[in-house]
Amino acid sequence: MSLGYPEIQHLHINSDGTFTRHIQRSLMTGRRVSIEQNQISKFIIMFSLLDAFIDEKHPHLEGKSFKQKYNDLPATNDYEKILKELFRVAKVLRNALVHNPSSYSESATHIQANYTFKGTTFSLAISTTALKQFYTAIVMYIRGDIGHGAYFIAMTVAIYKEIVAGITTFSDDVAGALHQSLGTFFINPYRRVVVMNPPFSNENTNIRILFDKTSQVAPCEGLDFYITHKGENLLIPAESLDAGMSIGEVDALTQWKYHGTFPPILNLPH
Repeated sequence: MSLGYPEIQHLHINSDGTFTRHIQRSLMTGRRVSIEQNQISKFIIMFSLLDAFIDEKHPHLEGKSFKQKYNDLPATNDYEKILKELFRVAKVLRNALVHNPSSYSESATHIQANYTFKGTTFSLAISTTALKQFYTAIVMYIRGDIGHGAYFIAMTVAIYKEIVAGITTFSDDVAGALHQSLGTFFINPYRRVVVMNPPFSNENTNIRILFDKTSQVAPCEGLDFYITHKGENLLIPAESLDAGMSIGEVDALTQWKYHGTFPPILNLPH
């Protein structure tokens, strides 16, 4: 199944000051196989996975209606808010496919559904590009390989914003538009270059990465720095650094500890 999981590359600084790139494409990008051409089957699978994930995380919601499940999902932080809104979008399309299949239509660029139930209009029109990101976000939650800390949130916020931007029509039985009051910090979710163990200085309560980010990285790439400081493995996005390539030591240690297994950290030769 085709997804937009981030492509990860590693940049190793050699002893002579040169650089070596190690390319590791995500195994989740998928190929164009039979299910890839069947949007309905693909969505039903993804919805089932999302629904099961929510039941696992919140056992007290198991067996409740989708509307009640949505109402009772927590939304105290960005992690929970995005998951809740993903489910909100998903339940509209799922109910259309199961109960009103004639309301569904698709083209090469969009899918849409529009139906009325008990006097309430349910509608969704979403681009296929945004739908791919929608599936990517679901898989990121289910796999949990990016952890659930600041790095995951920064990447997921970026993806969620693109999902919402790709939804041209949406209405359901919940008051208000899709939630958009999220954190303002986000990172490039498509291609990340992880610089392994770059030199850095630690002075005046700041960590300064001693690396010229313009020398080896294209504008379309996001950049991360993997360092070990005070016994902690840190994965610091370049987007979190100031113009001088610095970040507060406390911020680095509290926000950017490396969680999960993605991006993978390679044992590169010295």
